[in-house]
Amino acid sequence: MVKYSKSVVLAVVIVGAIIGMLLTWAPRVVAQPVNSGDSSQPTATTPEPTLSERVFHVQWSAEPARAGMSNISGYVYNDYGRAAENVELRVSNLDAAGNVVGTEVQRMGDTVPSRGRGYFQVQAPASYGYRVDVIGYDFNMGHGGSGL
Repeated sequence: MVKYSKSVVLAVVIVGAIIGMLLTWAPRVVAQPVNSGDSSQPTATTPEPTLSERVFHVQWSAEPARAGMSNISGYVYNDYGRAAENVELRVSNLDAAGNVVGTEVQRMGDTVPSRGRGYFQVQAPASYGYRVDVIGYDFNMGHGGSGL
């Protein structure tokens, strides 16, 4: 049987405890399966939704307009408990690979009521596809419901 001094045993125990704590506290990254075309499946690279994405959702459609232009129109839905003012939209023009090739930014003229919707219409250059995002807003603290 091999004998170790108390200081060696103590050092091994301390190092083991430190390694155990580091492994317990270390962030865990778990690879998730990616299903083609299913954006609802989380992946290791899926970012957390922004505040705008948690508070608003947008439904829109694109229609041909005058030569070389499209009319992007739809509704911004406010899922928050306060009315939203100065809502600013970004319409991104996408190429066939989904890359952004241009953007249009426009402020909505109307207040989007609490738990309601507001209409928008934006002229954008004709493109393979589009993405519409809420990029700015102010909450009216005097109107719009009970709050969160």
